[in-house]
Amino acid sequence: MGNQRTEVRCSACHAVVTQTAQHCRLCGESFKEPSCPNPKCGAKHTPGDRFCDKCGTPIPEETPHAHKVTVQVEEPYRLRELAIALYCAIGGGILISIWCIARESQRIDSVGRFGRRSTLVEADVAAANAYRWLTAAWLVMFVLLIVWAWRATRNLQNWGAPVKWRPGWAIGGWFIPVGMFWIPYQVIRDAWRLALAPNESLPARRLGIWLASWLGLVTMIVLRQSASYVGFESTRWLDIQNSVRAISSIGALANAVWIISAVGLMMTVHRISTRQDELAVLKR
Repeated sequence: MGNQRTEVRCSACHAVVTQTAQHCRLCGESFKEPSCPNPKCGAKHTPGDRFCDKCGTPIPEETPHAHKVTVQVEEPYRLRELAIALYCAIGGGILISIWCIARESQRIDSVGRFGRRSTLVEADVAAANAYRWLTAAWLVMFVLLIVWAWRATRNLQNWGAPVKWRPGWAIGGWFIPVGMFWIPYQVIRDAWRLALAPNESLPARRLGIWLASWLGLVTMIVLRQSASYVGFESTRWLDIQNSVRAISSIGALANAVWIISAVGLMMTVHRISTRQDELAVLKR
């Protein structure tokens, strides 16, 4: 939950007002307590009273009396700091992916014309280490992205935006079979759509780029996992050479797709975070 703060609002239109305000700045309702119409009395009375309890003067019917109410509201989450941490995680993942591409290239070279089995084993160990680091970067990015998406959706919900995918989907959507390939994109798309500036149209082209990058990320995962489970069915050196070239080519392509999708993700996170932080200031 975000930090709580106290606000004073008009009971008629719910606009935020100051403690000393005598009229609502939005609807103009008076906050003065109703008083007896007898100028010699002037006693205060409550809405609904028919007679003054001090002098007995009849009180005419009147419109409901507005008053100031104190409410507890949740401070919006600022996304900038979390977005910076997410940029660092994604940037680290991009650098490690470049390292993995280099290791995949090393594996291909190890089975070249002058390659030996011992050289291939060394290249396999180096590639395995690179992918361990990439997995760690993915886990960090995954956690940060879930927290960021939850906070972005929570902000929109607290601001009364018509959120289609509630904050719970920002977390649970990642763990639903098949849905995990579509729901997270919808959550982030919702956050982008509802954070538009005045007179700003829905950026269909940018959303298309984001969808392509997201599907690219999914494709990368499938390609890399497919490459990981391909084994050497033959002990012939020529067959091993062909298998290594195929697997490493898939791995290099998968990492290239991941880099493209990561750049698209960074652009999306930056756009939504910047706009929501602007809205957080305007709505105070």
